[in-house]
Amino acid sequence: MANRQAIAVSTSRFAVLKIEDDDEEDKKPTKNSAQQQNSTVSSSNKKKTKKKKDTKESEQLKNLAFGKGGGKQSQHKSGAGDGEERKLWDQWREHDKELVEEQFKDDLAAALLQSRLDAEKQNQEKQKQKERIEAGIEVPNTREGRKKKKQREKPQAMSLEQFKQLPPEKPVNSDSEEDLNSKSSTPPVQTRVPPTQQDPTFFNSIEDDAEQILQHEKIQEQYKKQFASDSVIVAKLKNDLEKKDKQLVELKKQIESMEEELKQVKKRNKQFCVILGQGEMKDKAQVLLQVDELTLVKDELTEQVSTLTAELEKEKSKNHALKAELDKVKPTKHGK
Repeated sequence: MANRQAIAVSTSRFAVLKIEDDDEEDKKPTKNSAQQQNSTVSSSNKKKTKKKKDTKESEQLKNLAFGKGGGKQSQHKSGAGDGEERKLWDQWREHDKELVEEQFKDDLAAALLQSRLDAEKQNQEKQKQKERIEAGIEVPNTREGRKKKKQREKPQAMSLEQFKQLPPEKPVNSDSEEDLNSKSSTPPVQTRVPPTQQDPTFFNSIEDDAEQILQHEKIQEQYKKQFASDSVIVAKLKNDLEKKDKQLVELKKQIESMEEELKQVKKRNKQFCVILGQGEMKDKAQVLLQVDELTLVKDELTEQVSTLTAELEKEKSKNHALKAELDKVKPTKHGK
């Protein structure tokens, strides 16, 4: 019985474990690899389609933003429509310009009319004041006039006889009938210009003045534009002159350095000549070779100096021409 129980226990242990063959293990990776390949292919296809969509959308947005057509037909249509759009734009611009000028002219005429009316009103008021002063109704605003006004406003002393002659029902400070009549007989203030003094060409002259002011402003704008273009030309010429001056300075420095080298070569040649004259050199052939080499160097340096001097003269002539052009431009600027 014990042996049977042990055997049963051992069989139950091994029965728990799974039994897998090599064929199944070989089949599983193939399935997994096929699934992975399918997933990668599908993901790559999805990415490609997404990229195509993104590129199409970006191209459409660019075309909308920059006004370009999607294909050849749209480009052809846009090229044909550009001329019409430009014509329409020019027409609208001219129309707007005319409207602005007309509005400005009307505003200017209204301002001139208002200023002239104010001036006429002031003249009328001065004339009326003068007439009232001459009639004695109003006192002029001067020192003497103010004195007279004060004297009039001062209460005069009344004698006893004048006081007795006054009627009893009339108060002392009441005005007389003559004063009331004089006050009531003051001439009415004129608010309109009489027809004999009206100018028939008043409004026409206002329009002419407005037209003259507009023409004057247009001429001033043209002068400003021309002055701006002249100032640009002068600035450009000044810039060119500064560049040429810098080039001249550099060429002068190069010439000075070459002259220093030439002086050193001449000094060496003199030393060699002194040595040859004293007879201290043993190998004359080497000395002659060195002298030949030095003469060659000297010739090369002289050629370089000559070319540099020629270039310097050319640059000087160019600089002189630019200065002449600048002098021509400056008097036109002062004349305007």
